[in-house]
Amino acid sequence: MALAAIFYVVAGALHFIKTDAYLKIVPPYIPARLVMVWISGGCEILGGLGLLLPQTRRAAVWALIALLIAVFPANVYMATNPIEAGAASIAPILRWGRLPLQLILAWWLMWCTKPQAHLKNALCGAVPRTAADAPVGSRIMDGPDQGSGADEGVRPT
Repeated sequence: MALAAIFYVVAGALHFIKTDAYLKIVPPYIPARLVMVWISGGCEILGGLGLLLPQTRRAAVWALIALLIAVFPANVYMATNPIEAGAASIAPILRWGRLPLQLILAWWLMWCTKPQAHLKNALCGAVPRTAADAPVGSRIMDGPDQGSGADEGVRPT
């Protein structure tokens, strides 16, 4: 997750550092193009930072996916109008490759936040907190009388 956070914070910062390059790829029909570049850059930075906090991670993922969808027209414009977008020196395979890359980036965000309790339990030796996390037939020890012999914590096999 830290790698994704760094990726989005750096990408967002570039909107402010290389503003002219981003302005060129915004389609001409988009109003307030400079403001849109700044907003998208700010959203990338905030989304990247949000990935670092467990409390904001899920919201950050969905916000970044929405941002990937929102900026997709800029990627299409760059692929279809390389001269106007200042991308004529970029190989066509790279310009067009940005389009499916957006799907890969969205998948990466979702994969990074996908609950992997069973894998974490196996690798970290964590005790499952709920019967849903426990392997079939195992005892769940919740509550003050852990191990009292009560059958509430046993999942049926």
